Amino acid sequence: MMTPAPTMTFRGRLWCWTRRLVRVSLLVLIAAAPAVYFGAPVLARQEKVRHRVEAALSRTMGTPVEISSMAWSWKDGLTIQDFRSIALKIDSIQIQPKFLKLARGKSGTRVLLENPQVAVLDTDAAAPELRLPKLCKKGFPLDNVEVRNGTYTVMGADGTRHATITGITADAGGRLANREAYLNIWSFSATYNGAELTGKGMLHLTQEGLTGELSVNEAAAAQSSDLQKALKASKITLKEATAEPRWY
Repeated sequence: MMTPAPTMTFRGRLWCWTRRLVRVSLLVLIAAAPAVYFGAPVLARQEKVRHRVEAALSRTMGTPVEISSMAWSWKDGLTIQDFRSIALKIDSIQIQPKFLKLARGKSGTRVLLENPQVAVLDTDAAAPELRLPKLCKKGFPLDNVEVRNGTYTVMGADGTRHATITGITADAGGRLANREAYLNIWSFSATYNGAELTGKGMLHLTQEGLTGELSVNEAAAAQSSDLQKALKASKITLKEATAEPRWY
């Protein structure tokens, strides 16, 4: 006489289905991982993808944007070469997600800007409206923003240069939240009219434009009316390092 098979309980059936689901999920993950790993770098180089990124950036900045190329690597993240718009040019933008933080359910990003060139008109004309992305209230942190060899130029309506700040190097951190960007500049250095500038500051970017405050270590620079006027074109005030910068 054959012994009847034992009846499986509900918990037993649930455990069997759970094990099967885990096995199938692992197989799908193993099969998809190579496609994602090798496909992401190829996808980033596609011309169609580059055009879509240009269109998204143009909508965000309210002005036409062009980029010459994009590349992705799991080590360095996303690299955008030759970013060009009316008032901003950047030779290289590197956006590097911090995958260890992502694995823990947190977000974090390092951004590197090489040779950025900002041109500001010395007029009362309103800047193009920025359409910053709407993020959650907590926002998206920027763990480290590094600027190398930047240039800030104030232009007259006739195209003449009124002031130029060169060799801008900065280390900062901040966050994006509620269509606004906050940047805490831990340290910066630059050159204006042959004199070195060093200090720290804060910048606040909204839909209406940019405001901020820089605290410089050099008293003569802080009292320079020409430098104050040059930064006023971007709604940035200048103070001595003894005065702590504040949020607007």
